[in-house]
Amino acid sequence: MFFSIGDRLVGISSSLRFDQLTIPENVIEQWHFPQTFFLYKSFSVSRSCANGYYAILTFRCDPASNSSKISLPSTCPDGTCDGCLYQVVITSRFACPICSAEDYKEIVGECVHNLQTIHRIPAKHCILIGQDHTESTVVSCRSISVQVQLIIAVATAVIVFLFITVLLIRKKNQKLQYKYMKLVQSASGKDAELPGAESCALTEDEDDTASASDRILFVHGKGKSRTSGWLTLDRKSTTENGYESTALTAASD
Repeated sequence: MFFSIGDRLVGISSSLRFDQLTIPENVIEQWHFPQTFFLYKSFSVSRSCANGYYAILTFRCDPASNSSKISLPSTCPDGTCDGCLYQVVITSRFACPICSAEDYKEIVGECVHNLQTIHRIPAKHCILIGQDHTESTVVSCRSISVQVQLIIAVATAVIVFLFITVLLIRKKNQKLQYKYMKLVQSASGKDAELPGAESCALTEDEDDTASASDRILFVHGKGKSRTSGWLTLDRKSTTENGYESTALTAASD
């Protein structure tokens, strides 16, 4: 018995959702590149397939493939899993989308002598038609990047701030030093005006003709048993160190 599995095209989709039929995801083999699904329906009907026969033609993208090949999905090695839905897979680079401007990835080179090369590389899921795989553009640039310029600007601002701070501190210290010197000078002037301290030493006008010995009265004991006596203070000559030595001699009263 022969019958057609695809008499008319029902829909084209990049997903498994169609208006007339929803395909279970476990029926279609997963692929890492885009896939386009063409759904066909047959005019033939049978008791086993109340909704009719359907066929899915899967166009699978493979940018590295140089030739197209037809195969059956690994999920249904016989081409159908239930006898109502049939699958055929066509793998080809022509099933891939054509690269657009959004599909390019830019790689910016270093700035050398104020010139910079920008490479535009297409994505792997698309193909180029009549174009090179890469596009290169040379643009003018600055030897110092924006980030380096920002770092230099911040460092310069910090150095200027520190310099101004040091100047302000130095100026404040000079004012404090000036006030301190004024206080020292004022205190020195007051010390110069103070009267001379009284001296216990003999002056030149005083008579140095005191007796060679002086006497000191002392009292020993309490009450009636108290005794008294004199200590004779004999003056001696001045020692070599410049100190005057004296001797005390007890004398009865």
